[in-house]
Amino acid sequence: MFSAYCPDLLLGQCLTDVARTPDFIVRWTFSGRTSPYILQTYCGFRVTHEGETILTQRMLYTRTDFDEPLTDANRRFDHDVVRLTSLLPVKIVSVKCSNTNDLILCAENHLRIEIFADAP
Repeated sequence: MFSAYCPDLLLGQCLTDVARTPDFIVRWTFSGRTSPYILQTYCGFRVTHEGETILTQRMLYTRTDFDEPLTDANRRFDHDVVRLTSLLPVKIVSVKCSNTNDLILCAENHLRIEIFADAP
């Protein structure tokens, strides 16, 4: 299967930061052999730690307080990404790319990042 990117580039890298841009692109910052490397995603993803979901793409669009409007101060992603960044930096020890170009990154502290390709 042809892959438009080289996922092995991330093997051995350290994930050092996760943030969103104003237009909802999620930026995953890695450092290590190719310092720094930024992976930008605009598709679905899920981050789990020891089997518990701690961050998803859907959190970009949901509120922490449903009585308030959706603003940057009330965006669930911005609150929950703090929990993820508290687990960083972390070394990526496994990289897998599915036949449909979904990307699965596993880190040494049981952090798992699944990025789902929207289109081939």
